Amino acid sequence: MDTPRPLLLAVLVSILVLGGLSQAAMLPAGEAGVQLPPFTAIYYPGGPTNRGGGHIALFTPEGPIAGTIQPRPVNVGHVAVDPRGPTYYGGGWPTYPVRIDPVTGAVTPLPSTNPEVSWPTGVTFDTTRNRLILSTLGGSGYLYSYSPEQDRWTTLSNLNNVDLYSVTYSAVDDRLYAISREGRLVWYDAQGRPAGSIRLDPTLPANLDLLRSQLVATGDSLVLLTQPVGDLLDPRLPAVQRSYLIDPDTGLLTALGPIRVVPEPGVGVVMCGGAAAAALLRRRPKGAVA
Repeated sequence: MDTPRPLLLAVLVSILVLGGLSQAAMLPAGEAGVQLPPFTAIYYPGGPTNRGGGHIALFTPEGPIAGTIQPRPVNVGHVAVDPRGPTYYGGGWPTYPVRIDPVTGAVTPLPSTNPEVSWPTGVTFDTTRNRLILSTLGGSGYLYSYSPEQDRWTTLSNLNNVDLYSVTYSAVDDRLYAISREGRLVWYDAQGRPAGSIRLDPTLPANLDLLRSQLVATGDSLVLLTQPVGDLLDPRLPAVQRSYLIDPDTGLLTALGPIRVVPEPGVGVVMCGGAAAAALLRRRPKGAVA
């Protein structure tokens, strides 16, 4: 017997809602007119079964750039780049902030903070003031600032129980952006003071893991990379990260779909810690900050 059309339509709508795609425009990045500088993020080629962590890579909104994926996995949720070296930093749940050698995967712990870091949720590099910024949930929540020259942390601000995830610095408007527990886009000024927030339209997918998602400022836009997510229409497909564009002025959320899959790390890899990627990082416009 044929399935009644209203029932079939209801099932399809519920699937789209569960996948977080019911309202967001599904546009390939090219059709969306996306022309943004490359940025650095964590790529998970093995989906949620990848126990060795993710790989540092250069990204466009559509996904990692072939030839830039580092062969050594790193157990960090977020990566930040000081383009002067470049120097790579990692952090975010579950890892205390570290300095990373992207070629070998070796990490060097950074000095401890005061108060001690608890529940780190993101790191980013402020290229205007040459400092690393860390967001945490512990206690009432804090923003910390690390000076590479002085090799020490200072407390930038007390977040007063506002839970921030995946902090990122935008040099275009000199702001720190993050996603709040309520799913709003929030921003802070250079002193760590709250400066505004906006509701995302449409709202973020219900299955989004804020601790494992990466918000990155590039150009005058924001890119949100999710944790690896399975395909609700075909569970046999491997889980992959998904990409969203966020307009910080309007809160418009545009779904770009699953990121592209590229060859496994170590196959014809050009080290993104080497001269080629360093040159890419140096050529990025001022706003392209990891």
